[in-house]
Amino acid sequence: MGNVKKIVAPIVGMTFFWAYFRYQAVFGTLYPLGSEVSVFGYGIQLYTVFLIEALVLSVIALFFFKKSGGCYSLGKRVVLASSIIGTMGAVLNMCVQAGVFDAVVFWLSILLTVIGFLGNYLAWAQYFSSSFGAKHLVLLAISYFMSIVLLTALSLSFASMKPLLTTMTPLIVGLSWCLAQPQGRIPKQKRSKPSGSKKWINQTTTLYIGLYIAFLLAGSVVRGIIDTGYSSESVPYLRWVISIGVSGLILAACVWYWFKTKHGIDGNGEAAGSKPLSMAKRMSIGRLTLVCWMVLALLFFSGMFASLIFGSYVEGGHIVVVARSSLDFFLWVLLCDIATKGRIPPVPLFLVCGILTEVASWLVSYVMVPGVLGSSPDEGLLSLETLVLMVLFFLMAFVVVAFGVLALRKQPNSSDKALDSAANSAARVPSERVSEYKLTQREVEVIQLFSQGYSLTKVADELFISKSTAQTHAKSIYRKLDIHSKNELIGKMKEWTNAQ
Repeated sequence: MGNVKKIVAPIVGMTFFWAYFRYQAVFGTLYPLGSEVSVFGYGIQLYTVFLIEALVLSVIALFFFKKSGGCYSLGKRVVLASSIIGTMGAVLNMCVQAGVFDAVVFWLSILLTVIGFLGNYLAWAQYFSSSFGAKHLVLLAISYFMSIVLLTALSLSFASMKPLLTTMTPLIVGLSWCLAQPQGRIPKQKRSKPSGSKKWINQTTTLYIGLYIAFLLAGSVVRGIIDTGYSSESVPYLRWVISIGVSGLILAACVWYWFKTKHGIDGNGEAAGSKPLSMAKRMSIGRLTLVCWMVLALLFFSGMFASLIFGSYVEGGHIVVVARSSLDFFLWVLLCDIATKGRIPPVPLFLVCGILTEVASWLVSYVMVPGVLGSSPDEGLLSLETLVLMVLFFLMAFVVVAFGVLALRKQPNSSDKALDSAANSAARVPSERVSEYKLTQREVEVIQLFSQGYSLTKVADELFISKSTAQTHAKSIYRKLDIHSKNELIGKMKEWTNAQ
């Protein structure tokens, strides 16, 4: 029963949780575009107030985390209370819209809704960051697919159910999290920084996160063009149909990865058996997210160019928005993997790279795009075509710079002739030596990278591990081979290569 609960509760909770990311599904229902509240005699959009409060509370939460020394962990009472508060905020909002309460109650309802959103978001981030592998990846993919198919189908088929689903979403998400927790007191998470480095995230990982965020913000521009009415045409249910297809492919890819890891490698990319795997066959979750990013980026650019070529933002625009939403999913996966493998506290990581990114994307879609385009595309500061071209230029420039920096970081940086010759030879560790010295697959990879001139930091970046972990592997290699330096290791590699 306990195992079933650990599977069902996360799926149910995350099914409703993913609805948060589709602005029109939850927050767009509570605070529709065009609805206003009076502030000192001036009208201000309700969703603008919501986004500002979300931004402010996120910064306060980040400040509180730093003050607590980075050891704060959400408990069942806190999460349950925040989810109840979130539902209360949604109910108050519905009552105001029905005329039961005065409009001034909107301010309180927005505050309560934001508290519920932040509590649920950070709770599930903490849950998946405590231990993240192929099984958890499949759970997320199933819930993402169900959220798009089931919740959207219910909202479209039974319009009267949409307000009920919206108001109950915070409570369902929070209760599911509580049910998914083990019995007894939740152990306090103890995370330490990697030794030898004062940074939580290395430069390579930062660039990968930056690539996701850049595409999310760029896609938010196209989402704003469509959702705020600047696209003159529409095709009913087109985005939903495309979303079902893409989310189905995502689920298939995650199940395939789980199957491969179960029968060949584990969630960290290590060999499951004693037989070493080649570099080509090893794929960590971090590498999987990078591959999926490339596929979704191609889909993203295809939609952008289709919109420009055909002069319509209907088909191409919806493709861009769906690709952008899928990148939201994989950014969450990437952050969970980084928090788990890099021993990083999930609260600041998800506050900065998750919640603040999401709020910024909503600001772009529903505040900045209408502000730039004006009441109509012809009267605004920029035309639709100019705005889309600027987005494409920004993305292309960012991608070129990001991969340029990655390419430079992967170049060997040493004047030692032995390192240069080893880098050119790119020798591989003979299988008989692997058996003789009882080397693990990860140690084989470290040896090969060292022999190509990689520094300890670059080895860690290449293998998606911390610098301290790479150093531990290096010490184990030196002990097994009875050597004391990298140059001796390179000499061993040359001996093995010449012997072949």
